Amino acid sequence: MIAVCSYARTFKEAQNYVTPVILAVLIPGGIAALPATQLDGIMLVMPVGNMVLLARDSLLGAVVPPLSILMVLLSTSLYAAAAVAVAASIFGQESVVFSDAGSIKGIFARSLIKPAPRPSVSMALMIVALLFPTWFFVQSALSPAPGGSAGDLLRGTAQLMPLLFVAIPAALALYWKINLKEAFAPIYRLALWGGIAGALVMVVGLICAIAFARILVRPVRALSLATQAIAQGDFRHRVPVFGTDAIGRLSRSFNDMV
Repeated sequence: MIAVCSYARTFKEAQNYVTPVILAVLIPGGIAALPATQLDGIMLVMPVGNMVLLARDSLLGAVVPPLSILMVLLSTSLYAAAAVAVAASIFGQESVVFSDAGSIKGIFARSLIKPAPRPSVSMALMIVALLFPTWFFVQSALSPAPGGSAGDLLRGTAQLMPLLFVAIPAALALYWKINLKEAFAPIYRLALWGGIAGALVMVVGLICAIAFARILVRPVRALSLATQAIAQGDFRHRVPVFGTDAIGRLSRSFNDMV
């Protein structure tokens, strides 16, 4: 709320800024206060609502699964980190520090945004904080009914995951004048070196597989040649004995038989 009110020049203007924020906080808290609301599904990641439900179940002595507690604490910590990062970014602007004529609309005005080589920490945390509960809600909506097929869940995940985690962040980065080529340069280098390392591993694995196959096939081929030689009347032919394993014992028995 402090970050939202930072652009206000008067007390009345600050009230106008903070009222929607208070209502946005009260709505999930009111939903969580309903008796039928349970700490599962989308409520695990709903801001404020998840903490209200966790506190209610803990005070009533209900058994809360450790995974649910972890999800609530993780999502709340993520939202708090994003809020702190955004507030720090806003307080670092000259229009706030010197009480300039800037407004909250200036945050989203593209003409006032300066180009940057990579997104800021506050921007990255804010996008993650928005996409995290959104994806959780999408997964809950796509989950099949009991006894249903998981095909719709897999198809929906394949269609919506690139949209949420690739297209939307890329569009926001372009709007904020982020140089995508420079921002993703470390990832490109990592993918390049990862591809080179993967190719080397494949080549080494292929060479080892061929050598291992030859080691396994050699005694079998020797037995095959020996049987052909004996079939042609060469009873003096002997099979080389490789090792003391099953094939080695078979080769030795073959020689003893001949």
